[in-house]
Amino acid sequence: MRTGLFRKEVIDEQSNAVDGRFLMTPKPVYSAIAGLLVVWILAVIIYLNTGSYARKASVSGWLEPNHGVFKLYADARRGKVLDVLVSEGQLVSKGAPLIKINYSSDDASGNKVSTQLLAELEAKQHRTRQSIQRLDVLHRAQRQGLEEQLSQAKRALTALDAIVELSQTQWALALKQWEKAQTLLNQGHISQADYENHTLQRLTAEQQLTLAQKDQNDEKANIAALHHELATLPQQQANEMANVENTLSDLTQQIVSHKSNAEETIYAPHNGVISGLQVKAGYTIDSSRPLLTLLPKNADIQARIAVPVRSAGFLRKGQALHIRYDAFPYQKFGVQSGEIVNISPSLVLPGELTDIPISISEPAYLVTATLNTKEILAYGNNISLKAGMTFSADVDLSQRTLMEWLMEPLYSITGKL
Repeated sequence: MRTGLFRKEVIDEQSNAVDGRFLMTPKPVYSAIAGLLVVWILAVIIYLNTGSYARKASVSGWLEPNHGVFKLYADARRGKVLDVLVSEGQLVSKGAPLIKINYSSDDASGNKVSTQLLAELEAKQHRTRQSIQRLDVLHRAQRQGLEEQLSQAKRALTALDAIVELSQTQWALALKQWEKAQTLLNQGHISQADYENHTLQRLTAEQQLTLAQKDQNDEKANIAALHHELATLPQQQANEMANVENTLSDLTQQIVSHKSNAEETIYAPHNGVISGLQVKAGYTIDSSRPLLTLLPKNADIQARIAVPVRSAGFLRKGQALHIRYDAFPYQKFGVQSGEIVNISPSLVLPGELTDIPISISEPAYLVTATLNTKEILAYGNNISLKAGMTFSADVDLSQRTLMEWLMEPLYSITGKL
């Protein structure tokens, strides 16, 4: 039973075409265009996978020696330069005097107040030294006087010892005669008057002995007192001398303090070369500006960079630095290279660094970089880079292919950035 519109024989007949199937071929120009499109697409894919793009951060910085620079300032008081003992570019040693400064003021007559006060203190110091000399002479005289008194007392004691011995002999003889007279009186051989005369002689001898012994004891006490005075004299004299010497020491300290306050000499803190000498004799100065800068001798120049916090996230050691010096326009002298070698872990806030040649207007990290060259070729001459030169620079934060940059949104989503 037939199910279709046409018979089966009709359909089979249609499949047996005499001339074969109809095929439309493209024109040659279309083939060329298609080939070019394929080549272009392949080239784009290769370029996206081989070409790279560096993410950069623009920063600013300055040059300084690797050991830093020393900027020397005057005291906070207002003063005047008395003398400048060095010159620009001079090599100085540690401890060498550099500048003399006077801080004294003038009175109504135009005289230096510090000079007058210093003269008074020095005069008082001179008088105190003379007092010490006189006191030393007086101390020697006191000791000699006591020693002489002791010698005299000893001689007097020797004489008193002889007198006491003689008085004892006289008293013993008078006592013996009195006892004999008493016996004779009892026997009736002498009168009462003779006995009383012997009694008076005994009493007189006894009185003389008592007086001689008293003088002897007094002289012994005097000698003991002299010995004690001689023993304590050195300590007493030392105390007196110490009081005067303390007064002299106080005056000396006042003079030193006055000289240091009225006049100051700036000394070199280390070996180096004088640079940036800004004062001359007679200049009025204060602590608001440096007197000079001391550069270490034969120090390597390095770059110091202030990298803002917003650009420091991908900062690391070894990253390349492309430097454009302000003193050498890069349009003429090209861009110089460097490499980051150190990144400060602490943050620097605006206003914390006051002795740098650039302005920091936002929180930043200080970065140290080495320079590939310390000289700039300018008009056929090699010009050395100097400390304090400022520059702007670009830091290569990251290097990725163009394909990675195009796929960054996908990487961000998957967390593989």
